[in-house]
Amino acid sequence: MAAELGISLCTLNRYLYQLEAQGFVFVRDEQGRLFLQQTGLDGLSTLKDATVRQMEILRFVSAHTYGVKGTEIMARFTTYKDEKTIGRDLKELEERHFITNQQGVYVLNSSLVLPPLQLDAAEKSLLLQDLTVQQEMSPRKDEVKSLTAKLQVSLDIPSNGQETMVVHGRRPIEDLRRNYYCQRLEEYARAHQKIVLLYRKSEEPASQIHVNPLGIMYYWALDNWYLVAQGIDADQTIKTYAVDRILAVEEVSQTFAMPNGFNLDEWYKYAWGVYRSGNPIKVVIRFHNYYSTLQRVQEELAGRNTCTWRADGDGLIMEDMVDGLAEIAVWLRSFGQGVEVIGPIELRATVIADLEQMLANYGGY
Repeated sequence: MAAELGISLCTLNRYLYQLEAQGFVFVRDEQGRLFLQQTGLDGLSTLKDATVRQMEILRFVSAHTYGVKGTEIMARFTTYKDEKTIGRDLKELEERHFITNQQGVYVLNSSLVLPPLQLDAAEKSLLLQDLTVQQEMSPRKDEVKSLTAKLQVSLDIPSNGQETMVVHGRRPIEDLRRNYYCQRLEEYARAHQKIVLLYRKSEEPASQIHVNPLGIMYYWALDNWYLVAQGIDADQTIKTYAVDRILAVEEVSQTFAMPNGFNLDEWYKYAWGVYRSGNPIKVVIRFHNYYSTLQRVQEELAGRNTCTWRADGDGLIMEDMVDGLAEIAVWLRSFGQGVEVIGPIELRATVIADLEQMLANYGGY
């Protein structure tokens, strides 16, 4: 790499260190080849550099309960920005009362950390309507448009043309980079905009993939977000792509027509996670009144419309059509002895095999 770029190994290593400081993640394979695992924060083109730096500084300070010395902050962030720039960032954060300087030790002002915003459906709709009006009247239309898109993801605002599906769990706002890509991908899906992904599986070399984005979905068991997209090949297969494996997204100056009758909710109606074969199988499961099993299972499946329930002594019988037996098996193991698979046989056999392996791991044989 150094020879191709015409620089010394020392210079190359310094550049790589600077990229890692900006959030780039690299991995090496057994042959010593370097792969880009994740792009850094400088790829978030819609955010100002100062905003990204200050958000990272706040994250760094918040990780230290009793504060962190200014010298440590300088050492962490001056690898790619000079001390004067970082000093200005710290001063601005102080002036905005996000942090306080206590004799050279910076502490997060926790009183300004807001609790999660809880809004009902009507409040969400009103907020979105007001932003739509503001977008037309505001001289900063791009900023309002960006804010609206972020809220549509983070607040799960109901709409007729839904492009986001949350199986259940958190929103992508916890991670800056993930939030950025989720926002952009949903915008492309809403606009029916063709895109090119720079995508990498495991340690394989990254490749460019031309797709038609149809929406994004969250799978709680893996704590990851996925792009649902249609290929542009002859088969036009619909696949899922892990957002964390997307290294870059580039739009193509062409639009596409949505598959006839496609709806994200209907497409994954019977899927338990991200796997979908199109051939759901009926499952029957008994949940026992064991600790908080009954309460937990009803809370976790409250949004799954294909489930039916009936009382069974002091427990419950659940019936459902499920596409992805391996994924539901993982979920069932988390209930321990509070659950019993009645059918189908293959799901019951999978759970039994898993339990036998667990017993062997603990010296049961």
